[in-house]
Amino acid sequence: MNFASLTFLHLFLPCVLAAVFAVPKGWRDTVLLAASLFFFAWGAPKFLLPLVAGCLFDHLLVRGYRRGGTPADDRRNNWLCGIGVAANVLALGWFKYAGFAVEQANALLAALGFGAALPAVRVALPLGISFFTFQKISYLVDVRRGAAAPAPTFRRYLLYITLFPQLAMGPIIRYRDLAGQFGERSVASEDFLQGLWRFALGLARKTLLAGPLAGLSAAAFGATDGGALLSAPSAWLGLYAYTLQIHFDFAGYCDMAVGIGRMLGFRFPENFDAPYIARDMAEFWRRWHITLGAFLREYLYIPLGGNRCSRARSLLNNWIVFLVSGIWHGAAWNFVAWGAWHGLWIVFAKIFRRGGAKDDRRRAADIPSALWTFLMAMLGWVFFASAGFGGVALFFRSLAGCGGAGATALPPPSPQAVAALAAGTALSFLPAVFPCLGLAEWRLSPRAPAAATWARTAATALLLLLATLPLPVSGFTPFIYNRF
Repeated sequence: MNFASLTFLHLFLPCVLAAVFAVPKGWRDTVLLAASLFFFAWGAPKFLLPLVAGCLFDHLLVRGYRRGGTPADDRRNNWLCGIGVAANVLALGWFKYAGFAVEQANALLAALGFGAALPAVRVALPLGISFFTFQKISYLVDVRRGAAAPAPTFRRYLLYITLFPQLAMGPIIRYRDLAGQFGERSVASEDFLQGLWRFALGLARKTLLAGPLAGLSAAAFGATDGGALLSAPSAWLGLYAYTLQIHFDFAGYCDMAVGIGRMLGFRFPENFDAPYIARDMAEFWRRWHITLGAFLREYLYIPLGGNRCSRARSLLNNWIVFLVSGIWHGAAWNFVAWGAWHGLWIVFAKIFRRGGAKDDRRRAADIPSALWTFLMAMLGWVFFASAGFGGVALFFRSLAGCGGAGATALPPPSPQAVAALAAGTALSFLPAVFPCLGLAEWRLSPRAPAAATWARTAATALLLLLATLPLPVSGFTPFIYNRF
């Protein structure tokens, strides 16, 4: 079920909120679990039983951990944790990468001259599997390390994994950061209204900014994926449109997730903080998809040795982490190349970083570095948005102006796309001057006058109305990260 759909906005979400607040506080988690399972099963109910079974498997493994602290207990716990992590990685690998692996094996067999080919594998992708698999792994590892207490009941663990605001596309939340928020929650009116504002802002980012840019970027990448060369202005315009689109598309979803969580009494971690004003690629990844970066740092980079080893090994560890990030995003070589591209610039950022750690919000703006970082991030989206390496090559040639007189020119953007380009540019770069625009909170102190509360409520209602208006015309508008 899509957050930016009339079914979700007019039926599912209002019914869930009404049901949650209609029951006693002790029953709210039960209502949320039922709603979350229904949300997961909406598009593909056949995956519901495997999801529940996988969560039960994790729960029983963790219950098998011993707390004695003896070497025998440690070995047992390590084995159980390793089995759980391997099982979840294998499940993700089957659903997400089996078809790709068979395609590559068949290509290799053909190149070696073997006539026989492996049968094609077509596996549907369960909703949110890339995201909830990482949450399951973090739970298994954190409890093993003693960083988190095990969930007291299977129902609690199942709700943690399937909680519908963050199920489809994150944020990726560690159990220890959410454990204390289950149970008998109270939701103050200020939290609810603030959450509603955040939800409205996220919906507006999706429908009013990302939506109008989708046609422009799709036309550009569709042309090169189809074998055509674009004129340089068209290629740069299409790439810039995609650069803004993917940011507001994914950040909009995360705003909506944070907002729904706040309305239900949860505090989810932030996932975006003005990434396009970053001064190097390392800072970019502290601002873009923050929870993914935190997961990879804690559960991959540090176990590989982190920065506690030689400088060369530490740089290699960084590059490996971003290769994994690319593979996590999609089963295609262009995603691997995208991860390698970011890993390369991460390594350069660490080699040539000047000075010590400073507060990003207090440093004087380094405009040349920020522009260079933005350009490298934008060029990286060519790998991300193209259907294959053929399209990648044609798009880069188009950017370089290799199309000549016969290059394809895109039609002029619509007025809505022009407005989205202007507004998206302002919202992406103004946080460098006004840091308060980076995050989307609208907090009111308890001493704020009633007029301020009414003003925010009116602004929220107006924004919801404006953000909902395009939906009957545009219809179903999937989020880009839904396919991951």
